[in-house]
Amino acid sequence: MRAHITVTAWVMGFRNALICGVVFLLLWLALSAAISLAPGQAIGDSAFLVFAALSGAALLGFLGTWLFSRRSGGRVLLDCGPHLMRPLFLLNALVFLVIGLTGTSATSLCPAGWGIAGSVFAVLFGVYWLIMATGRLQVREDGIWAYWSLLRWNKVRFYAWADDQTLTIEAKSVLPFLGRGGLLVPRECQQGVDDLLQRYCPGQRRSADWSWKGLQAYSGMGRNEIVEDVKRLLRSLYTSRRDE
Repeated sequence: MRAHITVTAWVMGFRNALICGVVFLLLWLALSAAISLAPGQAIGDSAFLVFAALSGAALLGFLGTWLFSRRSGGRVLLDCGPHLMRPLFLLNALVFLVIGLTGTSATSLCPAGWGIAGSVFAVLFGVYWLIMATGRLQVREDGIWAYWSLLRWNKVRFYAWADDQTLTIEAKSVLPFLGRGGLLVPRECQQGVDDLLQRYCPGQRRSADWSWKGLQAYSGMGRNEIVEDVKRLLRSLYTSRRDE
């Protein structure tokens, strides 16, 4: 019996996506404003150039990590299969690739630059979803292959099984708030994965409480703090837009 999409996976995935989105947005706004200060450089042109550049840099980093990790993972010890959302990932890849390659990103309604940036973003996002759809969850000699990248054993700070049987991992990272994630392990593979984790990461197993109280202890953020952070971000964006 295969695992299902769990609350823990949704919450952690949303949190990580929100953090990455906010970081991308702040970089986009800051760099666009800085470039627009150059003589003869309109803010709209600066915005689309920065958007395309950041999207391209993100894909290159993603592809570089994917290619390097594929060649350095070692022998596969346990194959847990593709992601549970594989059909949706394939559909996303098809839609974004068609939009990007056919140029149907509403270019007639936007400045020319935005149309180009939109097409670039669509193609890059399509490649991302294609890699995710073809990736597999595997335990290898050198670490855990999580669909597109390798988490080496010496990078695992601790791991835990949530109440809904999601495998949660905190990795050693330069940015600790991006080192936390959840993996959906099919039920028939959970014991095998746990045995290998105990072999390669002895003493690093923790208990996990995945209520909001548990999430606060794990991530350092509670429900009220998350809501207040989002409110502050929206207020600051509204204020900056009004000042313009």
